[in-house]
Amino acid sequence: WVIIPAVIDSHSTRRVLTLELVEGDHVSDVTPERYDQDTINLIGHRIFTTMADQLFRFQCIHGDPHAGNFAYRPDGSIIMYDFGCVKKLKPEIVESYRKALVAALKEDYQALDRHLIDLGARVESQPAVDEAYYAMWRDILIVPFEQDEPYDFAESDLHKHVAAKTSTVFKYLEYFKPPVESIFIDRMIAGHYWMLKRLGVQAAFRSELEKYLDVAS
Repeated sequence: WVIIPAVIDSHSTRRVLTLELVEGDHVSDVTPERYDQDTINLIGHRIFTTMADQLFRFQCIHGDPHAGNFAYRPDGSIIMYDFGCVKKLKPEIVESYRKALVAALKEDYQALDRHLIDLGARVESQPAVDEAYYAMWRDILIVPFEQDEPYDFAESDLHKHVAAKTSTVFKYLEYFKPPVESIFIDRMIAGHYWMLKRLGVQAAFRSELEKYLDVAS
């Protein structure tokens, strides 16, 4: 249910990737007339699976997940385009990221701090970060995963809460210097959030996330 267009070798070079024409609906064309809510929710689960597989199974991510690089079909298929920004991840980066997520879910902020240092995102020479700071971000970002009931991404204001707290970053500006890999991961997650929101997905991802975190270990 993920369709990746075939490469046309005769028209591709080291810097030009030519793919076959594979058509689907832009997110703006995913309307109730052609897509019922169950199909939209199915696509949402598949988007999550695709994202989690890239991170935890393949350790290689599509680093530019915006609306123009994905298309959809009424049978629930997802088409992926534009592979000019693909990032291979070091296994140790993925493992540290996984451990940081597990610690955040458990609200173990001392462990979270250690794993962020291992990830290379937190400057080890700086003092420990106030646990309340971690708790604030955890409580914002955990919302789509905190219950078993479906979360309505169409009504999500998660991005507004993030924007409202952005100024707090300056207090710890010298504490964090995220590596390139984690920036790409965060970019991937943010891009998929906006796709889920624009599609109007209603889904609960907590059990799926925990499955990936357990399997990755």
